[in-house]
Amino acid sequence: MSAPSSPRSVDSFTAPKEVLREFADLAEEDDIDPFAETAKTRQIAARQSDYHLRRFDHSAHDSTDAFAAQQDGTEVEGGYKDAMRLQRLEKEEARVRKPIEDKEKQDREEGGDKMDLARTPPRAELDEAEKILVEVAAAAASSGKKKRRWDVGNGAGETTDVKMEENEPPADAAPKKRRSRWDAAPMTDANDAPKRSRWDQTPHQIPNDTPMVQIIMNAPGFMQDDKHNCYLTDEELDALLPTSGYLIVAPPPGYAPAVAPRKLQATPPELPTEIPSVGNLAFFKAEDAQYFAKIPKEEDETELSIYEMKERKIMRLLLKIKNGTPPVRKTALQQITDKARKFGAGPLFDKILPLLMERTLEDQERHLLVKVIDRVLYKLDDLVRPYVHRILVVIEPLLIDEASYARVEGREIISNLSKAAGLAHMISTMRPDINHADEYVRNTTARAFSVVASALGSTYWRPDYPTNRHHDGMRRPTPPQESC
Repeated sequence: MSAPSSPRSVDSFTAPKEVLREFADLAEEDDIDPFAETAKTRQIAARQSDYHLRRFDHSAHDSTDAFAAQQDGTEVEGGYKDAMRLQRLEKEEARVRKPIEDKEKQDREEGGDKMDLARTPPRAELDEAEKILVEVAAAAASSGKKKRRWDVGNGAGETTDVKMEENEPPADAAPKKRRSRWDAAPMTDANDAPKRSRWDQTPHQIPNDTPMVQIIMNAPGFMQDDKHNCYLTDEELDALLPTSGYLIVAPPPGYAPAVAPRKLQATPPELPTEIPSVGNLAFFKAEDAQYFAKIPKEEDETELSIYEMKERKIMRLLLKIKNGTPPVRKTALQQITDKARKFGAGPLFDKILPLLMERTLEDQERHLLVKVIDRVLYKLDDLVRPYVHRILVVIEPLLIDEASYARVEGREIISNLSKAAGLAHMISTMRPDINHADEYVRNTTARAFSVVASALGSTYWRPDYPTNRHHDGMRRPTPPQESC
């Protein structure tokens, strides 16, 4: 028995380097984004249902802090009574608006049916109907010329002469072929010479016989411009068109193009990731530009008010938390937590809550912003009472989110919010939404109420419950006496 031979190495086959380089060049030319297909799935609103998207229709308002007004000796404006009156008014408006919308929808459907009946049929249907009418007329004409049995005489030798029309050919005659103009040969004139066209001329080559493709690839901004919609220079037009037959018309004096050639780019240039007074960022999206537009502007801080300076400081910290690298994010989160009471609840929530309602928000960005709210609530404590309803409108949709971690974050925020604002303020704020006309608002508010009850415990909901228990097994233990 022969010894086992070593495994034979198999040659590996791959594409030539020229082919691989060609595919790489094509990928760079087309500027393919490998994450473009999953960009929409990363956005929360893009993968949510219509029921979850109703969170954008829920309007928020500032809550009235009755305790602060009582301490200051001022009258409470927009309290629980006004909130209930406003809720009943909205419910009545929804009840009246629903039949009107149903009637308009029914009228649109009936109007669409009438338009379908009154519309002009297409040409194909008209041609088909015309053919059917011609066939019916021909069948009726041929049936009238047939010999009927009532036309036959009673006698054996009697015959009935059928009178035929003079123009009708005999039945046994061969069909005559019609003459068509297409059967005749075209008439040609020997004296006619072919006309010369400017398109028959060879295009003029630019100096050094440089190919056209090289001109386009070497053009500035090639990676940003669309190759099918790029700005052509005079040299490129000379290479495309013949030299004769064209005249370059000079623009009139004082002419200014409505759209600059640079604005014809199909793909906008990348936004800068390094912003003054912020530092390097991991990324900076186009949607962030509208919220953080005041940061890149160079303004004299001595001319700004205290509120504007706080606003810009908060925006810088939020931008670092949202788009910064992990070390930058950690430092900014610590700073905004330590200075929460110095900034105040108003400037903080005026900048954080609109970011959470952005339609292009992603999971990671929402997680970071929710973490900011959680840290800030711990520092602000009872200062959050005027913004309880606005916070609930943003956080309550997390309770019905598909992701389990989002539901946990929502319960944690509402629990800390109820401990900071107190039970009385939470009930007065959430009570009008229990009878809201929208079922989505009623659902999320009921879930938030259960979280508040679980966070505060039964002693907050029934303060007299421990004193009414008389059973020995249910009696609360007495605290130990301190020894002298």
